[in-house]
Amino acid sequence: GTVEGGIGLEELGDDGFGYDPLFVPAGDTRTFAEMSSDEKNAISHRANALAAALAEWKTVLGLDKGVASDEGEEYVKICELRDEMLAQRVAEELTEEGIPHVIRTYRDSAYDGIFQQTLGWGHVEAPVERKKEIEAVVLALSAEIG
Repeated sequence: GTVEGGIGLEELGDDGFGYDPLFVPAGDTRTFAEMSSDEKNAISHRANALAAALAEWKTVLGLDKGVASDEGEEYVKICELRDEMLAQRVAEELTEEGIPHVIRTYRDSAYDGIFQQTLGWGHVEAPVERKKEIEAVVLALSAEIG
């Protein structure tokens, strides 16, 4: 997994190891070494990797839960979105093509029973029968954006 952030100019904090006293995760002002173990573990690259594995296994085992749209149609998680720019472009394209969808960020998504998923930026939810169309849009835009 990955975690976005930057490298500090001086070592800060007493907890952690390796790069923890220098690494400042995006959206925070503290290094990993200044955070509690629970705070760090909730956003670390290991937590993100585990969240991705959990999501894949839920899909493989058929345990991923769909959500109902306003029209009562069941929506399921279709694919991941790596950042907000891609999410905006995907939303525009799907809307233009008339494909029903919801884009969720992991900061806004519900507790999944184990921990908050933080892989990437978010994901697309839509009717399962639109999966191939949506994956094609996401793939094309991902290649275009780079």
